[in-house]
Amino acid sequence: KLFLNMIMNANASVYVQTPYFIPSSSLLNALETTALSGVRVMLMITGNADKPIPFWVAQTYFDTLLTAGAEIYLYKKGFLHSKVLIVDDTISTVGSCNMDIRSFHLDYEINAVYYKKEITSLLIEQFYNDLKFCYKVNKNERKKISMFKRLRNSLFRIFSPLL
Repeated sequence: KLFLNMIMNANASVYVQTPYFIPSSSLLNALETTALSGVRVMLMITGNADKPIPFWVAQTYFDTLLTAGAEIYLYKKGFLHSKVLIVDDTISTVGSCNMDIRSFHLDYEINAVYYKKEITSLLIEQFYNDLKFCYKVNKNERKKISMFKRLRNSLFRIFSPLL
């Protein structure tokens, strides 16, 4: 509910860093709606997966977000383990909660919420530093993904509540 509230109340920007991105339908809708409303939505996930299946499933959400205008980046300098959500340069949350169904509903994850601009500014600065080591996902390249990979990713998405 915290993540949904933060995203849905964004006016200018939403920055997300998470190693695992398997959002619930409500969270995906919030990100999509926010991007469609003109808010800059930037999602950064690891590009060097430690577990292939969650990475494959994450890719099944990309087209929806890209079509809505969100930006997606794959971090390539090692494994991205940051779990950060920053909204409008004013509020941020950092903790152990991945942006996935398992973290939200099955595991006992915890985050700290910061209403301090100084902390949020430091987190934004780190986000942009990490962006230097990212590959930007684009719609044209997504269209070139083989039918086999699309099918594989979609089949594993059936198990997303367990991932």
